Amino acid sequence: MTQNQLSASIRSKKGKSANQKLRQAGNIPAVLYGPRGNILLEMAEESTRHLLEKMSGMHELVPINVTDSAKWRKLDCTGFAEGNSEASLSTPNHSY
Repeated sequence: MTQNQLSASIRSKKGKSANQKLRQAGNIPAVLYGPRGNILLEMAEESTRHLLEKMSGMHELVPINVTDSAKWRKLDCTGFAEGNSEASLSTPNHSY
């Protein structure tokens, strides 16, 4: 069985107007809910829709690869699927 994985990036703008602009650009607005706050995300519509259609009828946890392009960091959200309440933040070649 192949590993299915969603890709997303962090977005800073929220609201109806910002979401409409995302959709016009071919992206989907999304929210990752967590115990320490919510993270606003945007995902590529075509690849996300393709993956979800491929998984139709399946019951499976899907890891999300979240990146923040403005600060060159990657958020590891795999802990949420394992019952861990924290997500780890890795910053390759940069310190924040």
